[in-house]
Amino acid sequence: MYETATKAKADSDANKEDAKDDASKKSVEALTSIGKESVVYTGTSEGDLSYLIADNGKTVKSSELAEDLWRAAAGTPDLRTALKSDGDVLDFEITTGSANAQDLQTTYDSFKELGNGFSMAFTIKVTDPDNDNANLGSTTITFVNNKEVAAVSTSLNVSFTTPIHVNAGDSAFAQKLTTSVDAKVTNEKGETVKPSKVKPGNFYNNESDAILKNGNTAGVSEKFAGDGLTYYQPVTLEFAPDAVNVISIYNAMKKDGSQRITLNNKDAYGQNVSSANNSITYVREFQVGSGFDNNTDKPDTDDNNNNEDNNNDANIENGVWVEDNANGKVTVGNNVASLYDDNNNLTNRAVAANSAWATDKSRTNSKTGLKQYHVSTHEWVNADDVTFSGDENNGSNALGTISNLTGHHTVDLAGPDGFVYALFSSNGTRSNRGLAGNTSWYTDKSATDGEGNTYYRVSTDEWIRVSDGVSFK
Repeated sequence: MYETATKAKADSDANKEDAKDDASKKSVEALTSIGKESVVYTGTSEGDLSYLIADNGKTVKSSELAEDLWRAAAGTPDLRTALKSDGDVLDFEITTGSANAQDLQTTYDSFKELGNGFSMAFTIKVTDPDNDNANLGSTTITFVNNKEVAAVSTSLNVSFTTPIHVNAGDSAFAQKLTTSVDAKVTNEKGETVKPSKVKPGNFYNNESDAILKNGNTAGVSEKFAGDGLTYYQPVTLEFAPDAVNVISIYNAMKKDGSQRITLNNKDAYGQNVSSANNSITYVREFQVGSGFDNNTDKPDTDDNNNNEDNNNDANIENGVWVEDNANGKVTVGNNVASLYDDNNNLTNRAVAANSAWATDKSRTNSKTGLKQYHVSTHEWVNADDVTFSGDENNGSNALGTISNLTGHHTVDLAGPDGFVYALFSSNGTRSNRGLAGNTSWYTDKSATDGEGNTYYRVSTDEWIRVSDGVSFK
């Protein structure tokens, strides 16, 4: 009888121990699984990391960790359930890269306010206090705030083409369209600042009337007429107030020169700026002649009699894009380079200064002579902004020496958000997808190609090549 009771108690204790071990195992597995991918906030689903920060350097129990992660919007309801089912048996030690509480708070404030890919990582180590604090594993959870936050600019330069040479009979109406404006606005950091609105105006006979928009217009309707005449057109660029305060910058320029607004690197005047619509207005000059080639001052030497498109008014007016193979890479110069869509409209994206991009083709406009390189599915960069080099790997150089990575690793991509980094498949061909700047991606394998370039796998058969702006952690 006594032996039977003792055995029943022993069996009961063993079952409890097995249940405890099973619950602990599930909580550890659930926790380590969420470290495989970054927790990305976009501004609409932002979590609260303050509870994890408050427990930095501390050892907490399962239920407290479950609440910390739930408030941080990390993991799933299943993870919360798994941690709580542990019954507070295990210990969870939370650490970050900042031991100093003040520095950590400063980092968190930057995480919330700066966005644009700012990240914070927390490492969680799991131990069993009932087994001499045995280490059961650890995981690192990386939080990335991808909320787009516009940095307020303190100086602006507007660069644009003037004078513009046109032929008598060329379309004047086309120059009143937004797509005719080639203005590029950069701030004090050399970053591109995109206007919220672009408004080309009417034509005037002198620059003063154009900038003030006073007096009678020049009477130019659909086409330019009058070989040898000159016309002036105001172009107004409006900006979002949270990105640019035009009058504040101009006032600082006049007061002490600490900030500046320049037009083609020359100081703007009061009539160039407006507080009413937070705008900058400049004037571009049109010189009408004959025999000019594509808005340049070079006479046209083409034999137009042999042009098959002579009867196509649209092609004569706007030109056609002629594509050519250009397998290789383009390297951006010292300034960011704007991107254009398939219709040559300026997009709100750009590529970083001194960065390199794979390209597979170029295109040249038959009227303007403008040449561009293809750098993403529907985006092109002007040849003047990059340097082209051929024979870049585009499928003839498959990846080899593929190795599994141990531990948790990410590939971090530099910003800004508009940058797109090319992806490649294991056979060396370029994917039709890419990764945005200011993002982090979990990676589990590395590889090299025949030229010694290193790649990291970020999806089933998509690899990112190590280059400027790509860092492995």
